[in-house]
Amino acid sequence: MTVRRLPLLAAYVVALGLVASGCGGSAGAIPELASLTQVATSSASADTAKFALTFEMSLPGADQALSFGANGGFDTPAKRSQLTVDLSSLAELMKQFGSNLGGKVTGDLGDAADWKLEVITDGDVVYLQFPLIAKQLPNGKTWVKGNARDFSKADTSGLDQFGSLSGMDPRDVFGFLKAVSGSIEAVGSEEVRGVETSHYRATLDPAKLTELVPAGQREALGGVDDAARLAGITELPLDVWIDSENRIRKLSIELDAKRPGSDESVEASFVVELYDYGMPLALDLPPADQVADAATLKPGTS
Repeated sequence: MTVRRLPLLAAYVVALGLVASGCGGSAGAIPELASLTQVATSSASADTAKFALTFEMSLPGADQALSFGANGGFDTPAKRSQLTVDLSSLAELMKQFGSNLGGKVTGDLGDAADWKLEVITDGDVVYLQFPLIAKQLPNGKTWVKGNARDFSKADTSGLDQFGSLSGMDPRDVFGFLKAVSGSIEAVGSEEVRGVETSHYRATLDPAKLTELVPAGQREALGGVDDAARLAGITELPLDVWIDSENRIRKLSIELDAKRPGSDESVEASFVVELYDYGMPLALDLPPADQVADAATLKPGTS
């Protein structure tokens, strides 16, 4: 195993973003809903917001779960976004699997802090900071900048796989709300980050999820429907918290699956919260003297 190529977790989040934690709401009448389609549309049409998400998944043979947290914001009219992701648990899992197999992972995995990735987009310029690639940067530089094309061509440095993270948008997952099957349960009223919301519980149909993925991307995602069927999953629980303007403030999914004929189970949870809807996104751009152009990077090493 090497750190030459790191997985693109943006697609990972979308593929596994199918969950719900059972938190009860306060008593009180809230509007009944027959569909979440309009909620998905209203939420996706928001021009600006901030977000925080967490993902955790247990893996057979691993003593600890794969987990990561991310936070950031987007301002579509201004073409600005910011994303910070903590991938440190991935490094620990790589070390653990190497040890369990009687060997060791090659390459410098660094400290936990080295696995914290930040991506800032300001117009057509993308800034990226990832301490794990510090050795590839000129002396005194801690950030890399370029446009999406620059990063896609930076295959010798291993940065090509990070270019698409500049376009990561939590609103993409809202389209999956159209795959809700059956009735929608009104749970109660709750506050999310100080905003009064209505809490609903529903289920997603894996077959409908597959239909919502563009045909050209279904093979790359491995087939949500096929994966669910192999795991014995016929439906996916979903909880959503909606504000007075019909926008999602929180979406949560928890999954506990056991493949038929196997004693091994996989538990996964995904939670995303959105806040500060409608507020411009302020960015702190990195100092110019700490930024290197993507074209100047040294070749990556295994």
